[in-house]
Amino acid sequence: MIIAKKKSLVFTGTLTAFFFFTLFASASTGAGIGAGIGAELDKWAEGAQKRASERIEALDKRELSAIDTLKKSDAVREFAGQFKDEKAVAVAERAVAVTRRTVERIRRERERVQKLQGSIEETRLLGLHSALATYIIGEVEIKRPSDRWAGFDPDQRLRPGDRIRTEENSFLEMIVTDGSIMRLGGGASIRILKLNERESVYGEITGPIHVTIGEKAGKLDRSYMLSPAVCACVGVTVSDQDTVEFIIESLEAGASSITVLNGKMIIKDGKEQYITDAGEMIAVMEDGKIDGTFIVETPFMIRWWEVER
Repeated sequence: MIIAKKKSLVFTGTLTAFFFFTLFASASTGAGIGAGIGAELDKWAEGAQKRASERIEALDKRELSAIDTLKKSDAVREFAGQFKDEKAVAVAERAVAVTRRTVERIRRERERVQKLQGSIEETRLLGLHSALATYIIGEVEIKRPSDRWAGFDPDQRLRPGDRIRTEENSFLEMIVTDGSIMRLGGGASIRILKLNERESVYGEITGPIHVTIGEKAGKLDRSYMLSPAVCACVGVTVSDQDTVEFIIESLEAGASSITVLNGKMIIKDGKEQYITDAGEMIAVMEDGKIDGTFIVETPFMIRWWEVER
């Protein structure tokens, strides 16, 4: 089964980074929450659609430039053929082939952006709490509640109850309506347990997973269950902080670790809680016990989540 296209050119870059950072900034309860979220969704959708249109405009210009290059390469090939210059013909043919592939990639990316525009509008109208894939390399699978593992279609939405996993040497990037961008490396998995206007909860986590949460992260509670008893939290308990960035990794013997790259997180084990700052790592044993805090030289880490686009 072909599970996902290799290096799918999907909507990426600063566009996706901006989309969900300010999505659910409501500060009241009850009817106020609904009104606040509606206003934020409208504001988010307006900005997202604008950036999508700008992206399509840029792709249109790239396509015109590539088509112009294609015409020139074709002309060179014909000219070289008239003089029976086999070497020049071969070079021109390679240029034509490369340019045609470039045009095809641009068109596929534009189609993807246009589809994502529809998803943006659907999210605005329905107030959907979900995650959207923005970049895929290799093989990715999804498991819906009461269903089997199946190939993941990049156009699918991830909703509460869904579990997603990557095969070895694969990669998935997705944007979530809780204001986070999540990247799964090879052999990673995560399940969305809860996702609404107040909180998001993730469990059944296998690293490596990289997460970035935008500014003003304190507007929503986010919980990442490292074990049934240990939770890594970002939200109202650490309010008005800057961007939060962290990595969850799987260790030997069922243990796991969380390394904070930017901002602060709170690690809770049911009895105590620990504030973890940037440059610190906490290890969690299989039995749920926290094994201490360690200092990490983050500038020297292998930044696997920064894949070549």
